[in-house]
Amino acid sequence: MGTLINRVVLTVSLALVLAGTTPPTYGATSKPTSSPTSKPTSKTVPTPTAKTTSKTSPLPKTSVAPTKKPAVKKVIKPKKKIVYKKRNVKITPSKSPAWPPKSFEGWKSVDDVYWKTSISQKEQNGILSDLRQKTFFSEQMKDKTCTKFACGVIALAATDGCRWWQIDSVLSRPTSATDPTPIVIGSIRTLLSSTKARERATVWLVSTEPLKFSDDTFTKVTDIYCNHMPSTEKLNTNTYTSVSAQ
Repeated sequence: MGTLINRVVLTVSLALVLAGTTPPTYGATSKPTSSPTSKPTSKTVPTPTAKTTSKTSPLPKTSVAPTKKPAVKKVIKPKKKIVYKKRNVKITPSKSPAWPPKSFEGWKSVDDVYWKTSISQKEQNGILSDLRQKTFFSEQMKDKTCTKFACGVIALAATDGCRWWQIDSVLSRPTSATDPTPIVIGSIRTLLSSTKARERATVWLVSTEPLKFSDDTFTKVTDIYCNHMPSTEKLNTNTYTSVSAQ
């Protein structure tokens, strides 16, 4: 009885000893390493602060689309209109030629009828350029008909005027280069309309006789009629008749 009690005590004591010791481990075990402990230092780590610099960061480049310039229209300045002041110019009418026509100017007369056949080319040009001059057949001179065909010229006037005129003339040429005797080669009959009293008129006597180089063809007036009765024929005509056609 007494022995049993001691065993129980021993068992309990053993249990207590076992409880105070670390139970054994089986198998390979790694040696326990001591974990390093960080030693406190007196240095303080400065906190990073953002440094400001004097340099300015460049602004980002922005691309700007080129703008088209508006089309400039050329303005044409109107020319300054020049205004000419009208001057009141007093026009004095040319004096009427003296009457009667002077003989020293080449005029001839029978009764109250006057005529002139010696009219230079310069005088004819002056008459053609003067619109105030009364003329007959001047268009044949202007279109140079009389540079191709034989023509004559005469100036006429009458104191009381004429209702119509008739002029007869002949065309002549020298017989030969060595014989100057004139030979009649044709005739011209010219009929004209009226002229007023003391009115002068220049008449070209136009033929259809062709001119030649160095031609000495000339016109000679043979008769002049100043008529006061009405005409039964067509007026303002030149009718040429060659000798060969007679």
